[in-house]
Amino acid sequence: MLEGVGVITQNEKGEFLLQLRDAKTAILTNQWCLIGGSREKGEDIEQTVSREVKEETNLDVEEMKYLKKFQFNSKEIGIFIAKVNTAKERIIKGEGKRIQFFNKSDLICLIDSLNYTNPYLKIVKEFTEDKV
Repeated sequence: MLEGVGVITQNEKGEFLLQLRDAKTAILTNQWCLIGGSREKGEDIEQTVSREVKEETNLDVEEMKYLKKFQFNSKEIGIFIAKVNTAKERIIKGEGKRIQFFNKSDLICLIDSLNYTNPYLKIVKEFTEDKV
């Protein structure tokens, strides 16, 4: 059973959203990462995706699709692709130091320039490279 989610969030322009985590987070502190988090009691996994995106960005998920699962810190995490519309909703940072949309080439450059490895970003890079 999936215990948490990582969400590859894209806006209407096809840009990808990342969050720069802050010191309040227990894992991947001060790293760029996907929007995401743990499933709460009574939630189905799609509700977790929608809630995490809303909590962390103020945006509503308009579409979502399951991509894959992987193990991280002994938890089974589902990676989803979610579409949001920033033309009709205002993005507001709910958690972390910063949230930012990146076009595909800037996203790949950022990931390649980081001096840390993050399994979520590895999946994002694989996904974007598959979308030539």
